[in-house]
Parts: sequence; structure tokens; C-alpha cells
Amino acid sequence: MKIAIVGAGGIGGYIGAKLLHAKEAEVTVVARGKHLEAIKNHGLLVYDEEEEFRVSGDHFTQTPLQFAPFDVVIFCTKSYDLKEAAWHMVPCVDENTLLFALCNGLGHEKTLAGVFPHNPIATACLYILSNIQSPGVIKKYGSVFLLIAGQTGTPHPHLYQLAMAFKNANMPFKLSDDIALACWKKYLFISVFGTLTAFYDKPIGWLMEHQSDEVRALLHEVVAIANAQGVDVSETHATQAYEQAQTKVPYGATTSLQLDIRAGNPSEFETLTGYLVTQARNHALSTPTLVSLYTELLQKIKGTLS
Repeated sequence: MKIAIVGAGGIGGYIGAKLLHAKEAEVTVVARGKHLEAIKNHGLLVYDEEEEFRVSGDHFTQTPLQFAPFDVVIFCTKSYDLKEAAWHMVPCVDENTLLFALCNGLGHEKTLAGVFPHNPIATACLYILSNIQSPGVIKKYGSVFLLIAGQTGTPHPHLYQLAMAFKNANMPFKLSDDIALACWKKYLFISVFGTLTAFYDKPIGWLMEHQSDEVRALLHEVVAIANAQGVDVSETHATQAYEQAQTKVPYGATTSLQLDIRAGNPSEFETLTGYLVTQARNHALSTPTLVSLYTELLQKIKGTLS
């Protein structure tokens, strides 16, 4: 099976490196810039809990067409880059190529369907804490890793093959019959902790120690928004997200939203926070914690960019 991973950041770089390290499938990782240059010169170095390993830069490229067509394309870009990345990959697929996105947020299958109207498209989400430490170096934090994917109807055969490749590379992969609920449960976690870590510019462990009541309040508000959209996210799921942050996430873990806002870079603020404010307004929900955080963070971002 030939797999293309678009994006070599904390998610795509980690997944690609794990598959390459385990010699699972033919893997091509699409990268760019100084990160790609460093990988080409020295390979990609991955720190994964107590393990560290390096994979060759031969499998990383800015021009994936030379390795096409692919059986599976996994998009691991920022949500705001997904559409452009999808158009870039159009020459690299055939009608049987399976595609899905592991971007933060919801509804990415619709974006892909707009670019690839005749291809099989899955919906997926990923639990991981991982980022680029420096060009050519990726660090994953803690033991959290779970990729969940699904499709309406019978899953494409490539999805089963992919699940096996991931499992053989020690990356848990679950096929879900209710992928909408699975994605909302993940979104519950990343939207709450992304928003709060960005607001306070503190790690997740600090939030659990000093702002636990605010964490619970925001989790409760996001559950209400999901329910208003017809998705059966429950307070039990909120409790699970809280406990996961408390017991499975390292104290010093940061989020990509936090790091991007701190650096003054483009961020997924509207994907993770603004989307919720819009949906709460559309459903006439009272979400005072969310609105306060959004309003103040928006001013912070404007100040950083000005």
C-alpha cells in the first residue's frame, strides 16, 4: 500500500516516521521549508516518550507526484491550509484513492469532497500531543495516541489495510460506527484545552491545578453546543476529557493553538474557539465562559498581529 502524508509537523511527521521506522507500507511525507531542508540533510529525529529514533529524509519531499498514484492520502495540515493542500494533491490520486484529514476541527470531509468529488473519503480524528521542537526534530508528549476513522456505509478496503499498518507500527487505530460522536468527543478536548492554554499561556497541568472550575465550566458549555447540533455528547464525555487531562497528559504539555498565538503566527483560533461561539449564537445558548475567553483572546491576537 502506498501512503502519502501531507504535512510533516507534529502529527504528520510523527505518523510518517512511525510507519517508516516500522517498515509499514510505502510512505511519502510531503513537507516544505526549513523543516524539509533539515530532514533532507539529517533525517527526521523523533522523541517518543522514552524512545528516540531517526528516519531517512529520502521519503520526504515537496513534489509527491513522482511517487504517485497513492492508495491513501492523509492530510495533516492546519485546518486553514487544507483546501490548498488538497488541490496540490489532485494529480497524485486516482479514482480509488482513499482520503481523509487529521486537521483540528470538524467537517473536513466536506472540504475534501469539494476537491475530490469522485473519491472515497473517510472522517477521522486523532488524539496526540506532539509538535516540532526545531527543524528536523519532533517530540511527542505522553502515552496518548488514538486514531479513530469511519465512513458512512461499509468502510473502504484501504481503511482496513491502513488500520493494520498503524497497529503494526504501535499506533492504535479504531474503526468507528459513530464517527460524528467520536470527532465531537475529540473536539471537546482540543477546543477546551486549546482555548484555555492559549488564554493563560500556561500548560495543561497548570490549568488542572489552578483553573479546574473554569475547565469544567467550558467543558459543560461545549457539551451543550454539541447537543444543540444533534450530537449525543454527554457530561460523562466531559468528565472523561477532564480525567484524561488530569491523568494522561504530562503537566507541561502545551497546545498548538497556544504556541501559534504566543509566536504571533496564523492559528486555528476560529476553528477551535470561534466556531463554538458562532454555533452557540445560532442556537441561542448561554455560554458566558466561552464568550469571555473568545472576546479577550481575540483582542490578544489582534494586539500580537498589529
